[in-house]
Amino acid sequence: MAPMPTGQSRTHVLQISPTEANLRLGKRLTPQSLKIFLRLQRFYNTFSVISALISGLSLALLTFSEFHPTNSHRSRLAEGLLIGSIIVSISSVLLGTMLLFGFEGYETLTRRDFTLALTPLVTLALSIFTFIGGLLLWFMEKNGAMGSSFFGSLASGIFSVVSWGAVRIWSILQEMER
Repeated sequence: MAPMPTGQSRTHVLQISPTEANLRLGKRLTPQSLKIFLRLQRFYNTFSVISALISGLSLALLTFSEFHPTNSHRSRLAEGLLIGSIIVSISSVLLGTMLLFGFEGYETLTRRDFTLALTPLVTLALSIFTFIGGLLLWFMEKNGAMGSSFFGSLASGIFSVVSWGAVRIWSILQEMER
């Protein structure tokens, strides 16, 4: 792609619909948001590596004998979550790679661009959550209630802290825009 002349920014391919206008997705963001956007772009390759690792772990777990053939409802559900984790991980890699090329040369940023830039991170988080869910169900199938309740409460606590942190960061970013 040819470099853009100084002082000009790339026009957006997508037009703003009336629904997006109500959400103010076309609103230009501050220079601080552009810094966060560029930092996020630098991590796309790291997100791809983590996604590939999660996908490989899910695939490795599916080779265990409990899944050939699946004998219980819990094993089938674990198998579905692990396969879902593989699919979402691959999608995360594809999205990150396409957006890395798509956002090349951006000098200004809208809310829609910023939201779109977060999709590889969100899909990576989703693949991790589905992997841990599948791992938890597999563990429950193998070890019974006592070990499973400890592992489940630990995973729930970690998910709660991570969710709280994500909401807190999002609110900080919203305040920076005002």
